[in-house]
Amino acid sequence: MPDPTIPPGVPTYIALADRLADDLAGMSPGTRLLSEHELAAREAVSRDTARAALQELERRYLVRRAHGAGTFIPPRIDYPVGRDTPPSWTENIRQAGATPRTEVLDLTQLDKPDKPVRDNLELKAGQPVLRLTTRGFVDDVAATVTVAYLPAALAPRLDNQLALGGSVYSLLVTLGFQPRRDWIATELDIVDHQTARWLELVGRPPVWHSETRLSDADSGRPLQFAIGWSRPDVIRLRFALHDHSDRRA
Repeated sequence: MPDPTIPPGVPTYIALADRLADDLAGMSPGTRLLSEHELAAREAVSRDTARAALQELERRYLVRRAHGAGTFIPPRIDYPVGRDTPPSWTENIRQAGATPRTEVLDLTQLDKPDKPVRDNLELKAGQPVLRLTTRGFVDDVAATVTVAYLPAALAPRLDNQLALGGSVYSLLVTLGFQPRRDWIATELDIVDHQTARWLELVGRPPVWHSETRLSDADSGRPLQFAIGWSRPDVIRLRFALHDHSDRRA
C-alpha cells in the first residue's frame, strides 16, 4: 500500500530527503547523522532508499559525506560580496570566525597571455602577466581554487613575493594600492578533474564559478583578474546590492 504521507509521483527517497532536510534545520553544524543502515532501520525503508536520500541531501549541500567518518552537517561560511566589503578572501574568512589558509599550487610568468586576460587587465600585446594558482582552506577543509592574473609590471620581484603565499590583497596594499572589486560574475558550474581533486570533491558536483577584477581605487588601474571555484558546502556567497561609497550627503 502506498505511503499516504508521500505526495503522488514523488519518489520515496526524495520524500525521505525532504523530511530529513526539515530535521536538519534545527541541528548544529558538525552533528553526525545516522548511517545508511541506521536510517533504513528507523524509517523502515531499504538501504538503497536510505543511501539515495543521503545522496540527495549531499547534492543539496545540506550534508557532507566523508569516507570513514560518516555523514554530518557541514559548517558553512557566509562570504559577503559587494563594493563595501574588502576583496580579500583571507580577511572575509577571518571575519566569519573561521581560520583561513592558502597554498600556492603554481606560479608562472606568461609572456603572451590570452586576449581575455589582456583585455581585463588592459594590457597591450607583449606585456607579461603572472599567473598564480592557489588553493584556499577553511578550518583545514579545501574550499576554493583560484587562478589569478596580475600584471608583471606592478612591482619588481613581484613573483618572489607571490611565491611566499599569503594574501594577494595584503600584498597589493603593501605595494601602495587600494584594491577594490570592479565586478564579479558567478554561476554554478562543473569543474575539471584536476580542480575537483584539489577541492577534494567526491565526483563532480556543481560548484561556484566566479570571475572578478580588482582595480586601484585611486588610479583605476587594473590590478588582478581572477577565476575561482568554491565549494557551496563550505562557502555560502552573499551578495550585497547596496553601495555606500557613492552616497552623497
